[in-house]
Amino acid sequence: MLLLHHPCWFGAGCYLRHYISHQKNLANTNILAWGGKVYALYEAGRPVELDPETLEARGETSLGGKLNPGMFISMGAPQVLESALGLGGRAFTAHPHTDPHTGRAVVGARP
Repeated sequence: MLLLHHPCWFGAGCYLRHYISHQKNLANTNILAWGGKVYALYEAGRPVELDPETLEARGETSLGGKLNPGMFISMGAPQVLESALGLGGRAFTAHPHTDPHTGRAVVGARP
C-alpha cells in the first residue's frame, strides 16, 4: 500500500479539519439555573440549555447573540480568516456567579 497518495499526508489542512470536526462541547463542569432557564456549562464551549424537568439537552445557546459563533480554538490568524474557517468563537465560563441584587450573571471583568 502506498500511503503517499493519501491527501492527509500533504499539509496540515486535513489534520486541522479532522480536529475541528471532532471537537465536542462536553458541558460537564457546572450547572447554572439563571433567567428562568437551566444550563450545563463547560470552560471551552457555549452553554447547553437543558430542559428543567427532564434535564434533556436542548442544544448550545449563544445567550441571545452574546457569544460569537465558531469553535473555541484559534490559530492566531486574523479574525476574518478564522471566522471563515469556523474558528475563534467565544466560550462561556463554567463558573459564573449571579449578582444577588440584579440577578445578572457575572462571568468576569476587564481591568
